[in-house]
Amino acid sequence: MGVVACGSSGEGGSTSTSGSSSSTSSSTSQGASKEPIKIGIVKGFTGYMSAWDKPTSIAEEMAVEDQNKKGGVDGRELQVVKVDMHSEPVEATQAAQEVLSQGIDFMITSCDFENGAPAAIAAQEKEVVAMSDCAGSPRFGKQGIGPLAFTMGMLGPTEGAAWAQWAVEGGLEHAYLLEDTTLDYFTQVAAGFEQEWSKLGQKLVGKDTFEDEDPSFSAQVNRLRTTPGVDFIALATTPPAGASMIKQIRAAGINLPIISDQAFDGEEWEQAVPNLSEFFFSSYGSLTGDDPNPEENEFVKRYEKRTGEQPGKSSLVTGYSVIQAYVWAAEKCNCTGGPKLAEALETMTNAPLLMGDTTFTSEYHFDPERPVKIMQIQDGKTTYLETVKVKKPLDIGSLL
Repeated sequence: MGVVACGSSGEGGSTSTSGSSSSTSSSTSQGASKEPIKIGIVKGFTGYMSAWDKPTSIAEEMAVEDQNKKGGVDGRELQVVKVDMHSEPVEATQAAQEVLSQGIDFMITSCDFENGAPAAIAAQEKEVVAMSDCAGSPRFGKQGIGPLAFTMGMLGPTEGAAWAQWAVEGGLEHAYLLEDTTLDYFTQVAAGFEQEWSKLGQKLVGKDTFEDEDPSFSAQVNRLRTTPGVDFIALATTPPAGASMIKQIRAAGINLPIISDQAFDGEEWEQAVPNLSEFFFSSYGSLTGDDPNPEENEFVKRYEKRTGEQPGKSSLVTGYSVIQAYVWAAEKCNCTGGPKLAEALETMTNAPLLMGDTTFTSEYHFDPERPVKIMQIQDGKTTYLETVKVKKPLDIGSLL
């Protein structure tokens, strides 16, 4: 399964080992040792999650380098230890145990509840705080995993609620919901949309479900086509299945606006539906230089210079933000990990991280009130459209 330890660099999935291998307690006081502070990263550097997990990990390494240039944390260098769980949830526990055996102080897990939760559970057992950079399920936290689990991700329900508000404010009133039931994330997005849609006094015109491995979506598309009164489509899924669904919808002559989730970040899927228009998706930010946050635009440029390519997912900003949050909490608690670090994170209020102001509380180890950026694709070109702040608080308890 291969471990790579690095103080400032290293590509995900490497099978080589370097750097310090000394073991330190995850609750060690900062001033008690000048050994490196070890951050374990357990993600899918290969397999389908690599589209999310590799860019966020590179961003984490960039943040580690930046912090080490400032002197680390209390004079201690941050060091990354990575293990590939191959986008297989059944391998995540073993991968987590491998980095835990290296004496890590803090763990970062895959950008998904199903892939990240097993590693986070293993971390709980060793009293190591685990944070996913972009898991969108509210189950990734205190209620679903344990008191030492957090996610930096934009919640799926928040995305769905933002869709509803965006649609109503844009004069759209007759929604047809298409929900991929394959992953918890998609069902959470759909649930957030339905909850907010109802709060706004609206009713669905229709709803259908599917799975991403379905051989065809013709039945769902036909039911959509024959449903009267629809003026937009809410689609909770991911490419490549989502791209196939969109292609079949457009091929059926249905040119209604479609709003979908941040899984549609990046351009790799767009060639399946050339010259697409009236497609919108929620996102962490723009990858094309027109994000309203100049710090995100600058970071995307840094990433491109480092890797030689444009990032495929805007969720990379969550990776950088996880390290920022860790440093903030470690300095606050004068500790490197364990329950004290979690307690410090619970006091974080509107901390100015790269991805935006972030708040954790003793009740919720995620931020349910993040503003949601909406991107648009018109004539095959992706641009930033607007930012939506959900006005009515979500009933998170009903979604756990």
